[in-house]
Amino acid sequence: MERNEALELLEQLEHSDILMTARCRMVITSPWYSCMLMLMDWTESDRTKTMGVRFKTDGRIECIYNKQFCNQFKPGDLVPILEHEVNHIVKLHPIRHYGRTAIVKSKEGPYLLFNIAADMCINGHRNKPFIENMPEDCCYMPEDIPDNATAEEVYDKLFNDAEKAGRVVTTGVPADGDPTAGRGSMADDHDLWGTSEVDPNTAKQMVRSMVDQASRQAGKIPGNLTDSIAKLKESKVSWKHMIKVTVGRILGGKRKTYSRANRRYRKFGMKGTSTRANVPLMVWLDTSGSMDANLLEQAFTELEGMLSFKLFLGQFDHGVQVPPTPYRRGDWRSIELKGRGGTSFVELFDWIDKNKAQGRMTVILTDSFAEWPTERTYPVTWVVVGNENKAPWGDTVNVTLS
Repeated sequence: MERNEALELLEQLEHSDILMTARCRMVITSPWYSCMLMLMDWTESDRTKTMGVRFKTDGRIECIYNKQFCNQFKPGDLVPILEHEVNHIVKLHPIRHYGRTAIVKSKEGPYLLFNIAADMCINGHRNKPFIENMPEDCCYMPEDIPDNATAEEVYDKLFNDAEKAGRVVTTGVPADGDPTAGRGSMADDHDLWGTSEVDPNTAKQMVRSMVDQASRQAGKIPGNLTDSIAKLKESKVSWKHMIKVTVGRILGGKRKTYSRANRRYRKFGMKGTSTRANVPLMVWLDTSGSMDANLLEQAFTELEGMLSFKLFLGQFDHGVQVPPTPYRRGDWRSIELKGRGGTSFVELFDWIDKNKAQGRMTVILTDSFAEWPTERTYPVTWVVVGNENKAPWGDTVNVTLS
């Protein structure tokens, strides 16, 4: 079936569930967004008059929607609102609004300024929108604010303008009344953001995993989200370069291989050597009590950055809590951290030696607050997160927090 024929068929469906019809339409028109939506939980509820998103403690992202709100649209008209919700998630808006509580007066009524700022940086400028066909009365970026401005930058600009005009009511939510009443230019419900149940670092990992899955399944990422997604994926270490250099010093890092066919000489199967994808990394994660949420988040960021190599992950604190098992992209979501006691590198390396679990390269993700063990002869890289401590032997990489 041709694309246009499929769209016409969807339009003709006498479907009581407009939301599901819109999501089916997006499989054809917006496949990347469609994949992101499929990775979310969907809950019909009267607690909202429109729809909104939030982060849950089980590692899932939830969209809560009012069915009557959805059914007032044609499926094609609901699509840009669904894309709008995905943008809020990718840009982490539900967990970035804390501390930005200015309430501003307008002719429609008072509104929370960050709500408007977040929508503006998603919608873009009216003459050059990031999302096409949003409702006519939605809020667009003022012309004097650049396209790539963050919600915080838009908020600061709008706050300064409102303060000069005497339109800032307060910088806290009043005890009575709804400070978001009269915000008619918003198509979704940002009040649900306050019910998110995770810290910013966990939210970042959740979205990174979703983006990776959607990108593998649907390919091209929308251009207006490229910068935001790049920030989610940032690793502080160039692992390909580091491991290439280290492997070059390891005698056993090479393997026999055969070349591909040579188009010039039409020869195939020429013998050679390669180190590509032949290095099993044995990675140990410090799960002691001193590794707080921020340090663990950056440790997992570096872990995801190593995944062009074969990876095994173990956990330790005062001893080995979880022996190394294969690690694949996004496994952080289901990993249960064991330990949270003190830290002992001595016990860890005694276990590694006893169980011959060195691998070609051993990587320790830690904050380094423990007694250093005696030097080993096999290659070890210490990834010290959150401080500038240096290991007395092996290679040390210091990683600052994102």
